Amino acid sequence: MKFSKLLEEYQLPEWRGTYLPYYFLKTRLKEIASGRLDAAAEGLRTRPWSTSETGAGASTSRAADAHRRRLDFLALLSEGSSFSQDAVAEAWQAYLDSEVLRVDACVQRGLEALRCQFGDLEQLPWPSSENLQADIARGTSATKFVDLNVLQALGRVSEGLYRLRGYAELNHAAVYKILKKYGKQLHRSDTCFETLYPKIMEGTHFADMSQFDNLDAQIRQAFLHRSPCQGLAVSPEVAHLAAGLGSRGPAGLGGSALGVAQGPALRSERLLFFFLGSSLALFLAILVLIALPPKDPDTFFVSYFLTSFPVFRVVCSVLLVIWGMGAVSRVCEDNFINHMFILGIDPRCQVSANFLFSLAGLLTSIWILIFGMYVVDYKWKVLPRDMGDTGFKPRSSWHYVLYPAVLLGLTLLILLRPSRICRCRYKAQLLAGVGRTCAAPFYAVTFGDNLIGDVLTSLAKPLQDVMPAMCYLFSHHPQVQTSLDAFFEHGNTCPQWESLIVAPIIGGAPFLFRLFQCARRFRDTGQRNHLLNFGKYAASLLVVIVSRLHPSTFAIVSTSVVATAYAVIWDVSMDWGLSAHDLRLLARLPVASPALSGTTSLLQPPMDRQTSVSSAHSFQAAAHSHPDAPQSPPRSTGPLQRRFSPQTYWMAVITDVLLRLTWVITLMPITLLSDDIVQRDVLYSTVFSAEIFRRTLWAILRIEHEQVANASGYRALLWVPMKLSHPDGDQPAPTAGPLNNFQRPLLPQ
Repeated sequence: MKFSKLLEEYQLPEWRGTYLPYYFLKTRLKEIASGRLDAAAEGLRTRPWSTSETGAGASTSRAADAHRRRLDFLALLSEGSSFSQDAVAEAWQAYLDSEVLRVDACVQRGLEALRCQFGDLEQLPWPSSENLQADIARGTSATKFVDLNVLQALGRVSEGLYRLRGYAELNHAAVYKILKKYGKQLHRSDTCFETLYPKIMEGTHFADMSQFDNLDAQIRQAFLHRSPCQGLAVSPEVAHLAAGLGSRGPAGLGGSALGVAQGPALRSERLLFFFLGSSLALFLAILVLIALPPKDPDTFFVSYFLTSFPVFRVVCSVLLVIWGMGAVSRVCEDNFINHMFILGIDPRCQVSANFLFSLAGLLTSIWILIFGMYVVDYKWKVLPRDMGDTGFKPRSSWHYVLYPAVLLGLTLLILLRPSRICRCRYKAQLLAGVGRTCAAPFYAVTFGDNLIGDVLTSLAKPLQDVMPAMCYLFSHHPQVQTSLDAFFEHGNTCPQWESLIVAPIIGGAPFLFRLFQCARRFRDTGQRNHLLNFGKYAASLLVVIVSRLHPSTFAIVSTSVVATAYAVIWDVSMDWGLSAHDLRLLARLPVASPALSGTTSLLQPPMDRQTSVSSAHSFQAAAHSHPDAPQSPPRSTGPLQRRFSPQTYWMAVITDVLLRLTWVITLMPITLLSDDIVQRDVLYSTVFSAEIFRRTLWAILRIEHEQVANASGYRALLWVPMKLSHPDGDQPAPTAGPLNNFQRPLLPQ
């Protein structure tokens, strides 16, 4: 295989576009050798030349020399005079020199970022120490799995070094090959290569593998002290497997040094979009079936048809939440947000976005199938009536309850079944988080519990469907006249006391849980912003109380406006960390270019890379010197390295405002909005689906802000383990120039 093809095949996708332009150099070299000097000169003139400098004295002078030679060549072209082969060959050498310096600068920046990450990890206290264990016990640490996260971060640094070495070796091979071709194509002397190669590589470091070996030796030494294999000479791969963290990629911890298999990921993406399109088409087909006239309209009763819908909505809300969890996981993974660490999830947990999408897809398929069968059966009487035609209506039958009952049973079976990926202990951890949220304020609040509480507030309406679903399943089948009258009156088949007492309690309970969590956070930290958050949930509870006890239009509208405005302002300014000034800046910022590197904040002043670790240590010292005093966990004072484009934040703000207007409807009795039972069901389903979508979008930006700023002070350690292919944990990577804080780094580890 030709080297140019081999080079393209071996390129790592995250560095694509930064490799030495071997094919361009070879093409220009052929043009020079064949006498097509005009074409070669034009190609060199129009090609952008790198101006990167490594900072070293020799390299700086070489970069200036290459730039001077380029200007001389451009001046020669502008004069319109003829030029010799030697002049174009000299320009070709100058271009190669500048590209070699650029690649060397890239490698040095990558190595420096890896050294910074490793240095920060070395300064972190070992999680088995008494001090950090005391922090974890008091709930001041962001996670119970700090030791595993440190070990995992070491493994990612090792993997980053392995991939960076592959990047350097491939570029070194490209330089070697193109210089060999230079002597061969231009028929230079046999000593041309021996003379030119040392000259080109002089002052560069990416051909020196000792710097990689030295850092690799330090990383392996750290593994010997911070792993279950402490004191034993084992590889990072073995240490990871012994800790239960699994392997990294298809070739173990380091993956493939020469490339990453993109085929399976691409196929899974295509399969996902195909499934979403097919599911949407089938759902629209079901809506068409619902709109079609039924067989024997005289015996068709809309109220009887809709009584089972609460069960279908409960299952629908479950699968929508799982879709949302998958979307949050996928977006965080694609934008270098370590959501697993921020949420305090066991690093050994292998539940990924693909697993959640697969689970949601399975439940969605079952829901569409059974709901479609129910619609077709009731409207067109597919099954014979002698299966249970004992009701007072000509079309009433006990077998209609089988559809929602089977759907609910299959959903519970799929969610609770043992899984090799989502193990029972991970499900137990999730249920424990829900339990701590419901038991607030008796437990210290973690960020994961905070997020669970917020998600429960968005599920207020679906949670209110649980009681109507149980009432339907355990009522008389076929349905009797009293059940249908109750459904027509207040939207379900439960007794009147359920709508007056149980439904408001269920609808208001999530807001009460969050209110108690805010009170506990204020008690633990003494920070007044938790009292402001307390007021937000008190305003939301007021909407529930007013809509139930004093259902006047003015009272409901006024309390709803206050609660909505309060919630929107809190979402944008506190949960997402975007002030009005920030939004004005965002409106003027261009979309981030992936070809740029480095980060400098427009929102906060820069900080030294040691700030996070030293802040964490100072906080721990203060905590142990005054263990009973309320402490304010350290917040990041460094640059907010936002992960999304400015347009994304503006879209999120606008979407949040619009969907918050519908969110208030979830706190009111549905009968206040419409007396038509069909309109009520359509509105009900649309509103809770929109609220789950809004909460998904909110969660993504909330987790992102928590990572970059430690917004709520949940982390005693400001350190966040880096994501693979990202050059910084919570620190800015070394950069050659100032860029805005929405630009992603070029060089991943």
